[in-house]
Amino acid sequence: MSKSAPNVETTAAPKLPLAKKMAAAEARPLKLAAIDIGTNSIHTIIASVRLDGSFEVIDRFKEMVRLGEEQTDTFGITSRAIADGLQALAHTKQLCDSHGVNRICAVATSAVREAPNGAEFLNLVKRQTGIRINAVTAQEEARLVHLAVARSLDLGGKRTLVVDIGGGSVELIVGSQRECFFADSVKCGVLRLRNAFPLSDPPLPRELDKIRAHVSTSMKRMFGQVRDAGFETMVGTSGTILALMQLARVEGKPSPPLHGLTVTRRRISAIVQRLAKMTLKERAALNGLSAKRSDTILPGAILLETIMTELKITKLRGCTWALREGVLIDYLERNQPQLRAVATQTDPRRRSVMSLVSRCQWHEKHSRQVSSIALMLFDQLKPLHHLEPSYRELLEYGCYLHDIGYLISAEDHNKHSRYLVLNGQLLGFTQAELQMLGAMCRYHRGRLPKKKDAELVGLSAKARRAAEILSGILRVADGLDRSHNSLVHRVECRIVGNAFDILVSPHGEAELEMWYARKKSDLLADALKMQVRLRLNTQPNGTKSVGKEPR
Repeated sequence: MSKSAPNVETTAAPKLPLAKKMAAAEARPLKLAAIDIGTNSIHTIIASVRLDGSFEVIDRFKEMVRLGEEQTDTFGITSRAIADGLQALAHTKQLCDSHGVNRICAVATSAVREAPNGAEFLNLVKRQTGIRINAVTAQEEARLVHLAVARSLDLGGKRTLVVDIGGGSVELIVGSQRECFFADSVKCGVLRLRNAFPLSDPPLPRELDKIRAHVSTSMKRMFGQVRDAGFETMVGTSGTILALMQLARVEGKPSPPLHGLTVTRRRISAIVQRLAKMTLKERAALNGLSAKRSDTILPGAILLETIMTELKITKLRGCTWALREGVLIDYLERNQPQLRAVATQTDPRRRSVMSLVSRCQWHEKHSRQVSSIALMLFDQLKPLHHLEPSYRELLEYGCYLHDIGYLISAEDHNKHSRYLVLNGQLLGFTQAELQMLGAMCRYHRGRLPKKKDAELVGLSAKARRAAEILSGILRVADGLDRSHNSLVHRVECRIVGNAFDILVSPHGEAELEMWYARKKSDLLADALKMQVRLRLNTQPNGTKSVGKEPR
């Protein structure tokens, strides 16, 4: 494997197309399209809704139409922008038709809802394309953005400030995983800033100071409301913020995904300083930045930096889900009662894991039995591994996912499981957590990890140790259900000198389970640097807790 691409799976491609196998598990899925008609661009996603209520984006279409170009409170959307918008939406309708979309959910934001001729534009779209568009209020836009963020990121039980920077407006939302406490909008988007504050080429420092002063003044009232609402973390979404995060990560090797990526205020400030020294042509040539954003990215960077500075925010987490995904989630919750129970689950990690294993036709009984045994081992071995509780949840998910590779092939299914984990659109996990889940799948059978294995490259020493311990626990637990008959109902761990015994309490004869578990205890022994001995429990009513056996 090339050292420059440590996260790329090198196992042979499956003999049958994976998409066909996964599609076979779902009959005639509902297809929805969400169209976000913004000030800067018109962005469409087409999604296939699964039977479990989750959805997969199967196509995207984006046009930088700039309906807000030259727009003021007196003069509405220009005739040229209307023509460009109609053409883009006609293409969007053709794309939706080609996919057999059942329902188009279209919303328009700042540029359309505030334009004197906004209603005229919506009527033209309806007559020429058949697409009905709802011009949402700023508060409704904010609610839908929060809905998308809360369904795609694990907010850790914390009040979170969500910032959405658009072309015409900026939305600030304070919410938790379940509730939205505060949402408001201010007309301070990047296109408005660019129009109100023309920049020299390259910009002059006093010109940039005017933008900062304007943002601070325009958003002063909202800043106070956000402070009163209270928050602990910050999430940023929208094209401008994601473009800045792309610039922040482009120098990293390997580049982590934007979804869930954390960027510091110091890094954003460094990007502002870098952009401020460039000409428009130089910004357009930046690696990782669309040339169409070259004239708005600097005002957007100053806007984001000012928000973080005013609210004393040191870190920002990225979210690739936004208004479009929120529109789809909202539609499912309101119009698909049979899917509502799953669609409204608020834990994105568990929901996406359960969605993936379902699509992969998992061996549910076996995986749940392995999870039960593994979690008992994790809890009882705390005095030895000292891992944080968050790793317990990761172990549970690893147990559910470890055999999904059977969907592709029984041979090397552990490697296929890892591939599916890394490419299965799991939400709410950091890159390191996904890598650890992949490692658990990879090492639950077969050879032990090696120092230079791609599965572990890039992990910190702490995360690597945790991955090896969790993989070792999963390996033993999997062995203790080798027959897939759920024979083991309890395990007990007892420390004896430099070894620990795993006492196994089965319902009946479990010779096969004991033989396989002993064979697969090698990784756990190596990870904990202790001898592991598996024994049948001759005292089934004994203690469940780890303890030192008397000598």
